[in-house]
Amino acid sequence: MESKVNITQRPASILSPGAIHFFEFYFSIFIIVPSVFGGIFNVINIAVFSKIGFKDGVMLTFLLLAVSDACQLALALLGCLFVPAAYILTDLQLPVPVDPSALVYISIWYNHMFCDISVVITTYLAVQRCCCVAMPLHFKSKFTTKRTAFVLSSIFVSVSATYVPIFETQGLQGAPSKPNITASPQLVLRLAPNRAVVQGINDVMNKIFLKTAGQAVVMMCSVVLSVHLISASKFRLDNKTTPLSKTSGAPGKRMKLDLQVIKSVTLVSLIFVFFNVPRLLFTYGRRIEPEFNIYRRYESLYYAMAQVCNVAECLNAAVNIFVYHNCNRKFAAVLRACLLCNSQGQGRRGDDAAAET
Repeated sequence: MESKVNITQRPASILSPGAIHFFEFYFSIFIIVPSVFGGIFNVINIAVFSKIGFKDGVMLTFLLLAVSDACQLALALLGCLFVPAAYILTDLQLPVPVDPSALVYISIWYNHMFCDISVVITTYLAVQRCCCVAMPLHFKSKFTTKRTAFVLSSIFVSVSATYVPIFETQGLQGAPSKPNITASPQLVLRLAPNRAVVQGINDVMNKIFLKTAGQAVVMMCSVVLSVHLISASKFRLDNKTTPLSKTSGAPGKRMKLDLQVIKSVTLVSLIFVFFNVPRLLFTYGRRIEPEFNIYRRYESLYYAMAQVCNVAECLNAAVNIFVYHNCNRKFAAVLRACLLCNSQGQGRRGDDAAAET
């Protein structure tokens, strides 16, 4: 549970308030780039996976992971736009109806919610594929599309439910009148009296337990999948050197498709493990060292690490399209077909317009 601190008794930080503002302002500007491109990439992922269809649960899981990542990046972009706006409007002393910093704080928690949903979906994806690799005869028929849809729906509902107390204890309220200040906002942040308790429970449950368990499970599954990929690659290499035993026909095609899926899941899992490390270090650091927090001695380091975590989470949500394109031939083919159709359609419209003139 985070302790309440009187800001009038704020201890000296390592860096000046100007340095803290530097981290907030410029990192927010920097996050705009992966947020915009990542949002576009995930919209493309959603469109391509929708065209591929959902013959198995893996494609459906990839689709809903892209949906969650797109929502996370949209909220990250919204928060990034609010932070510079807060500083600019404050410096110019312009009247605003709502305090931008309050909007930043409120939007951050919705961003965290979709980030946690993506964590659980990635964990489920790794477990699903790991089970099918370790015991294919037992689990191949278990992870059907309908069951996967039920599990993913449950993930969205259950993770969202853990954030209901957070959303209930925050909001906007009318600002107290300040006769000498004309540029004060009309609406400011409202936090309930029990906010510290609610946030502390969410911190332990979602930031520590969920992310630590997800990290551990995904790492173990990644090891199993990587070992299987290495052994499968050796098997295919041996078959190439012995033409008589070479796998061909439908079984060989099925094996190639399975390996593509395994490779995609493995790389997505490893990317998650890598980009999840900053948030884990940040969370454990805050729990171990009380001075590593806002209005404490290590406030500047806290802000810097928080922005690094935000960048890592945005990159994690943005780069999966490169894995899908390079490891899944069907995804790459559908993506190229969509781009080709769009370019041909634009060319035909241009030719028609030229003919009319």
